[in-house]
Amino acid sequence: MSTFREQLAAKHHFDEWRGQSTSERALLTQGYFLSPWQVPDWHPLRHRVLSPPSGPPKHVVYLSDQKERSDRGMTVSFIECESLEAAHGQLLALLGEFQAPEVSRDLTSPYGDVCFATPSRASALFSRGNLVFLVQKAERATVPVSETASALDRAIVEPRSPSTQGPPEIKVGVDEASTDAGAMRIEASLERPLQRPYWLRFSAAGVANLWMDATGAVHARAKAGSPGTVEVTAYDEHGWSTEGRAVLGESR
Repeated sequence: MSTFREQLAAKHHFDEWRGQSTSERALLTQGYFLSPWQVPDWHPLRHRVLSPPSGPPKHVVYLSDQKERSDRGMTVSFIECESLEAAHGQLLALLGEFQAPEVSRDLTSPYGDVCFATPSRASALFSRGNLVFLVQKAERATVPVSETASALDRAIVEPRSPSTQGPPEIKVGVDEASTDAGAMRIEASLERPLQRPYWLRFSAAGVANLWMDATGAVHARAKAGSPGTVEVTAYDEHGWSTEGRAVLGESR
């Protein structure tokens, strides 16, 4: 007899999109958080963190078009996973928890590596890189779920120009002494401490894999026959940014 996960995978054709990406570059975030600059015209009012017995925590942010709760509200839930593959597994698990039985894959969506939605577009579940997002209407009034999902996706896919007001310059180095044979550890650090929150975006070309281990360290494995490159961008809560770059070297 098949397990619930196997039934879920068959129902949603998991093998067709598992490990697939629509991005030209491998993408990974570290320490991601949602800020107003990612969702213009919306106000994050509440932020809850749900920690399951196993697996990464789920962050749930309530958004309103006013600076207080109104009839136009939505929730954005996100989970930062260790890799794109892990994010797809998490997305499949969330599909199993979905209350709307008519949710189906949305092949016309301009956002995400893979996206699922309800026919009414009141909910959108998608992944990008190692992130999984669930955007849902939270009040009676119709809200722009798809537009919000697109805005969140753009913040991951499209790098913002560095700002003089942004975090200090970021140093990016490569350590070939990775714990994973044939891989390299990517070390990124700001040149001086920053007294406000920030998160990192890793964008790599010429790599076969990009992932975080259990300690949060980021690793990459370059594709055979060509050097890989990685760009690391630091974003603060205002969307101000700085970036650094490193060459991964010839693949072994």
